[in-house]
Amino acid sequence: MRFHVVGAGAIGGVTGAFLNKDREDVTFVDVVPEHVAEINAHGLRVDGVRHVWAGAPAILAEDLTGPIDVAILAVKSQDTDAALDLIEQHLTEESTVVSLQNGLNPDRIAARIGAERVIGGFVNFAADYIEPGLVRYSGAGEYYLGRLDGSTDATLVGLVTRFSRIMDTTLTTNVMGYLWSKECYGSLLVGTALVDAPVHEILARSDARAALTAAVAEAITIADGCGATLEPFDPFDPDLFRSPLDTTALDALYDEIAARFRGRPKQHTGIWRDLAVRKRPTEVPWLTGELVRRAEAAGIPAPINTRLIQMIADIERGERTMNWDNLQQLATTTS
Repeated sequence: MRFHVVGAGAIGGVTGAFLNKDREDVTFVDVVPEHVAEINAHGLRVDGVRHVWAGAPAILAEDLTGPIDVAILAVKSQDTDAALDLIEQHLTEESTVVSLQNGLNPDRIAARIGAERVIGGFVNFAADYIEPGLVRYSGAGEYYLGRLDGSTDATLVGLVTRFSRIMDTTLTTNVMGYLWSKECYGSLLVGTALVDAPVHEILARSDARAALTAAVAEAITIADGCGATLEPFDPFDPDLFRSPLDTTALDALYDEIAARFRGRPKQHTGIWRDLAVRKRPTEVPWLTGELVRRAEAAGIPAPINTRLIQMIADIERGERTMNWDNLQQLATTTS
């Protein structure tokens, strides 16, 4: 397989670097000239819990030529259409696009290029883009890969085999169920970005837990109403957020999530990093926002997650600071 990694940031950088280390044919494709130049001059470095150096070439998106064998799509959700504009003309009938993005993107991609060319990917590990040429692999985890119709074929099996050499990889017949579950878990993680503090400090507070639980429970109601079959993943179990709530089990879950963040280099979410460090718009309108849009289409109320989106937007515009009172305001929406 020949891989074009479209988006050589956190997830794409880690995935492409380890594929290259395993002697796969990898080309990084990115829109940041400094990142592309640094990769070509000195390679792509991955540090953190594992270290690797990738000597694969990098090109600017505008210089991409085809045909494409396997495109690993690792761009932010808001950049999905632009990435498809870039690669679609270079796809053949045999091409495969693997979405390693957050959000419910695989079915959107399939609607444009055909489900037979799409493999959905659920990514459950931590990584950050640090600077041109450097990506940090902050916490080990796993991949789940699957066709949208649950079928299995040689291309999917081949990708699972290759990804398994990077980290644990599961072939799933319900990849959208995992992505919907991550979307629900995402309401919790986005909520922590309302406060300028490490995730483990936020989750230690009972008032924060109450507000975040309400957001996740609403998200699960939306997923159920949209016909998703939610899948548990380490450490998230969607059933814990269904009524009646088992507060003891929920507290144990929050303790586990807090311990994970406390014990790794990455102690904040990517949303927090976009707001506090990179000072750029977040993925929230395309993550939690997509959740709310699907709720609206299904006639399901979503006041808590709608309010969460609005508060993040206020922070992006500089109209709200990241502080503890934000979670109190979110909790008010639950009453």
